[in-house]
Amino acid sequence: MSFRKDAVFANIVFKECTRKITTPTTVIISKKDYFTKDYKKAKPCWKIYAENVDEVKFIDSKSHYFQSDDAEALVEMIGL
Repeated sequence: MSFRKDAVFANIVFKECTRKITTPTTVIISKKDYFTKDYKKAKPCWKIYAENVDEVKFIDSKSHYFQSDDAEALVEMIGL
């Protein structure tokens, strides 16, 4: 439930944002996720919102809940 609220809030913020994110950005998505089935277009789509999209990384996960389901793999990807 709280994740859904966060997603709704993020959607509102991105739609209302008039300036691009300037922080270097790395996008992490799952190729198997239903919501990112067009994962090959991820970088151009993120460039709509962010100036410095460094790269798009793919996590081998079955869903877009990889931050919970595959936390260890995510931590390894971001180097914590």
